[in-house]
Order: sequence, then structure tokens, then C-alpha cells
Amino acid sequence: MQPGYICVAGINVQDNEHIRPVLGRARLTVDMLAGNGGAFDVGRLVELGRTQPSGTAPETEDHTFDPGRLVPVRELSPGAFWKLLTAVSCDTLADIFGKDLKAQR
Repeated sequence: MQPGYICVAGINVQDNEHIRPVLGRARLTVDMLAGNGGAFDVGRLVELGRTQPSGTAPETEDHTFDPGRLVPVRELSPGAFWKLLTAVSCDTLADIFGKDLKAQR
């Protein structure tokens, strides 16, 4: 990642699907971090507003959003955050990639 820019990884808490908020052709900047007055932080629940799926393999979790609709909701407790991470984690690469995983020789 180049200085001044960030990448955000998240989880849709309604269906536990992975989501990566993106801005189409623009990149997310560090001013979107909570420490700089923005909404994003580790363990923070954020409302993105309406999103549009925009990813293609392998970035299928990409969703374009309008930064003007970004609203921080609340901080998750450490226990709630860990429970959410545990609920969406996988134990093996096969669990993550399924039939798309191919062995290399």
C-alpha cells in the first residue's frame, strides 16, 4: 500500500459475508481512518449506505459505496469482535477457495 492510502476489509453483519469497500477508480485515503476523523477503525461497525457489488475474481468481495453516506455506528466490544471473526473464519485453504483451489506441482 502506498503512503496516504488504505485498504479496508469488513464483514456484513447481517449475512457474515466478506466485504471490501471500494470507490471505483479512486482509492481510500487515510483521512477515512477514525484517528484522522474518518469512520473506519478495527472493530468498528460502520454503515456504508447502499453498495454495489463491483468485484471480479479474485476480488469478489469488492463493493462500491458512496463515501458521503458513510456513518460510524459503534465500537464492538473485544468479545463481540472476536466472536464475529471466529464465525467467519475458515480452517483450511480448501474451505476458503473451494473448487477454485488448484494444487501446484
